[in-house]
Amino acid sequence: MLSYKKLFTFVALILLSKVSFGQGEIAILPVYNPSHLQLKISSGGRSLSGANFITSADKNLEIEAFSDTEDQLVIKDVQVDLVRGGRKVASKKMSNKADLTDLIAVAKKDDVFRFEVEEVFIKNEEGKLELYSIGKVSFIYEYQHPTKLALN
Repeated sequence: MLSYKKLFTFVALILLSKVSFGQGEIAILPVYNPSHLQLKISSGGRSLSGANFITSADKNLEIEAFSDTEDQLVIKDVQVDLVRGGRKVASKKMSNKADLTDLIAVAKKDDVFRFEVEEVFIKNEEGKLELYSIGKVSFIYEYQHPTKLALN
């Protein structure tokens, strides 16, 4: 009869083999992480990177990623959430050329637009996209109604 120690070891090896072979593909994460990235946000040729708010005039945003290298970086998807009082009111997944027209239509004064970029790709010599960075890079803007700006 097997001792408890041998039985436990045998069961542990079976479970470990099931876990290691049952995963299928193994994700190899890129070397670079989001801390190396910088994002440039612009609307109509005007940089919004240092701004705290956007208005209805900023309905077409362009989001570009760059790093300290000379490589061409590409953002495919941006998740945009409209948040009011800490609750998500609306959400939309867009490309790096974000059209916020429908979100701005429901936005109210002091709502927050939260942008999240999860993956950034690099364009290689052949023109194909390879994963450059995985992880979230987030930024937020408060929505200001243009009449409030005119009164200040």
